[in-house]
Amino acid sequence: MGLISKNLPHGASEVDVDVEMKVIAQKLHELKTEGASQNEITLSTKAWGIERATMHGWPNVFTKTMGEVLMQQSEEDVSLVTIRPTIIGGTYKEPFPSLVEYLRNTNVLLARSAQGILPCLVGDTNTIMDVIPVDMVVNAMIVAIVAHAKQPSDVNIYQEGSPLRNPVTLGSILDYNFDYLQKKPWINKHGKPVKASKVIFLSNIAGFNRYIQIRYLLPLKVLEVANKVFRQYFQGVYDVLSRQVKLEMPLAEFYGAYLCYNAIIGDKNTEKLRMMAVRDSQTETD
Repeated sequence: MGLISKNLPHGASEVDVDVEMKVIAQKLHELKTEGASQNEITLSTKAWGIERATMHGWPNVFTKTMGEVLMQQSEEDVSLVTIRPTIIGGTYKEPFPSLVEYLRNTNVLLARSAQGILPCLVGDTNTIMDVIPVDMVVNAMIVAIVAHAKQPSDVNIYQEGSPLRNPVTLGSILDYNFDYLQKKPWINKHGKPVKASKVIFLSNIAGFNRYIQIRYLLPLKVLEVANKVFRQYFQGVYDVLSRQVKLEMPLAEFYGAYLCYNAIIGDKNTEKLRMMAVRDSQTETD
């Protein structure tokens, strides 16, 4: 089918799409043979995808890139437009400002910070976290479709974002969020305001593990012994700390690759598309 060999992340190796398709087919066959439920299959394949990506040196799964390769090698005589947005955030204007349907990407981090349950992460505060509103992504898709609707078969790639012209760092985003929550805190289900957590950033997973060991695991051991002596008197505190550990570990493992990623993606093609749309709009107005 083809190789993923262009524009690879730093340190990543080539990926043979045909091999990966065969491997995933075998994995799915094994899971179904074992009688796994649909939910178990979903969770297992997600974990397996991350494992395969790590093996090839990718910071995240490469299924989207595989899809691009398959589409580019399609024998259909169509003009192919690929939109690659950066981190998709809430809406800017349409249908109304700040609409967020799901807690994903940076929204998860902002919500956890608001709830006071995000004390630390693996990351670099200087990492460019380019967030683009979802309605802007949709608008770009519409413009790209119209621009290439009547063109001959071709491959057109547009990077949606502004990391070069308007970079925003990870530290800035979380600082803005924290400052906002000082004025308008999260209100819990009991109607009480929640004190937001100021996130501590650690440069690597080893440092993060040490922090978790000292901040959570050792106190949990002490509380476990204390509960036995004092008849579960500290169970409430134990449950809170235990829950935070269970939330922290997956977040650090999943987001670590993104929050330490220091590459900046150019958007020259998208800027050309935008200028072309502006010219066409002015021509129609005239």
